[in-house]
Amino acid sequence: MKSLSILLQDQYGIVATETVEQLTLQRDNKCISLLVVDLERSIPALLAEFEQRRLENHDAPIIVLYAFRQGQPEWEKKIRQLASQVFYKPVQIEQILEAISAEGTLRKVPETK
Repeated sequence: MKSLSILLQDQYGIVATETVEQLTLQRDNKCISLLVVDLERSIPALLAEFEQRRLENHDAPIIVLYAFRQGQPEWEKKIRQLASQVFYKPVQIEQILEAISAEGTLRKVPETK
């Protein structure tokens, strides 16, 4: 995720968080136009956060990077319901960049002179 942030930081406002708590604190940030989430830990808490965002009508698309877990079909179903796009690991950074471009909803950061 860090390399993805570096690639996009000059063009878009990037807010990097590493915990669900940090993400929750960003919920009212209206400048967020896209969430790219690497689901590794705290999956139930992240799914609850995604659900809360949906209930509050946040329109930022969610792109999820996810290592499929065979024993968790309820997580798989919920992720598919709440995310705009899901990529299974390993995923190439080019695929993620294409998905971000396809969303077409990102607000570019104004250039400073």
